[in-house]
Amino acid sequence: MITDFCTGTTNFKGSDYFEDTISKIDDSTGKWTSSLMCTDVCPCPMNTDFTKWTESELNSWNRTNSPVTAVLNSNYKILNKTASVNYATFYDCYKYILKQKDSKNYTNNANVQKVEELSDDFVNLLRILEDELNCNGICEPGLFWFLKPVSDGPPDRNCIEGLRDMFKDNTTNIGIALIISCFFTFCAFIVQYGLWRKSKSD
Repeated sequence: MITDFCTGTTNFKGSDYFEDTISKIDDSTGKWTSSLMCTDVCPCPMNTDFTKWTESELNSWNRTNSPVTAVLNSNYKILNKTASVNYATFYDCYKYILKQKDSKNYTNNANVQKVEELSDDFVNLLRILEDELNCNGICEPGLFWFLKPVSDGPPDRNCIEGLRDMFKDNTTNIGIALIISCFFTFCAFIVQYGLWRKSKSD
């Protein structure tokens, strides 16, 4: 059951509910951060140590720290840092993107257009995952943290592993599976509650 969430083989009632929640978490912590952080949209501070990211890690998200690779493969975006306007966390840039995504500078940027507003409850959920479980993404960690500073380096584990480590003293797979199921139920509730509250206020 633990890996079913990420392999798409869930077959119990309500699995779509879980998968939608997991997809939303992975989009925000993986796809958004990996495609936009340390780019011309979200440049990183000048003191960012890019040697913390391996080239293979970067390439898996179509990123690179090699100017030669960026020239040879136009699909790879090179890591970018600047002394002028920069962002220590993706969350800071995310707030900027929400204000600017409809401007003429970004209407043709597909990665920017994929970013959508997250509820405060959802952001708090991401904060719990990063601060309490020290993990990023449910199925696969992205290149950058959503809330932690880029100076911390890349996330090194997904939240399935984070939950396993938290309950590693529990030796039964059933117990771990139940705990993770409850956790995802809580995640799904937070996401749906945030959407409901937002639609009600509208």
